[in-house]
Amino acid sequence: MCFKADYHADDNRTILYCGNLDASTGEISTGISVDVHDIYINNESVAKLTDNTINNVDITCTQTTTETLNDKGETVEVTSYIIKVYLAGVLTATRQLSSFISLGDTIYLGCRTYTVGTEQKYIYLCDCNLYNMQLYDTPLSDYDIATNYINNKVSTTYVSGSPTFTIIDSELKKNFCERNADGTVLSHLYTDSGYSIDFLLGADGKLSSDHLSSYAKSLGIPVVLLDVSTDPNWTFNSFVTQ
Repeated sequence: MCFKADYHADDNRTILYCGNLDASTGEISTGISVDVHDIYINNESVAKLTDNTINNVDITCTQTTTETLNDKGETVEVTSYIIKVYLAGVLTATRQLSSFISLGDTIYLGCRTYTVGTEQKYIYLCDCNLYNMQLYDTPLSDYDIATNYINNKVSTTYVSGSPTFTIIDSELKKNFCERNADGTVLSHLYTDSGYSIDFLLGADGKLSSDHLSSYAKSLGIPVVLLDVSTDPNWTFNSFVTQ
């Protein structure tokens, strides 16, 4: 989701809530709550937010199964759920849960709500602009989330009343992507089989200072490459010895 919440002096303001509340405190017992200053997973603050600015928040959940030994020495399968929280397309927090989040049946925007008897109570009311919200039945990849972030940034960055499509190429470069002549996007870092840094290697299969310099320039960060591969006296001990 992409949104901008108004300035709020207090923390008790909710942009999106889906789960179950403790009616006595208004705090979530299970579920997800995106507030003006925090993102909560099962009532734990896992990431901080700033109000009065445009925020891009993505939350994914992936089921995993691993094998482990129980107290009898037997091999058993353990199912867990990996929660990932992204801010501005960047992985910011992760949690491993033993059970799937109990989300309830309804998504509420701009508040939290619960029922006392027959009366519906609304709390944590929030003023905000919601620009985009998408729900998927499968977890997005890091590449998908970065792409959504770029699209949201374009649609919320206006110059002379129009979205700034000119920032697409620069944002793609920051994520090691580029557009082909036919308009499709090529990711150098993320492939169908996972992450790869082959685009930073030279013809000899080693890290290329030219490639590093080129991509570091587009990212706007300094990168230093120390190549000691031609020095037979330089071993791993050289890195750990003071």
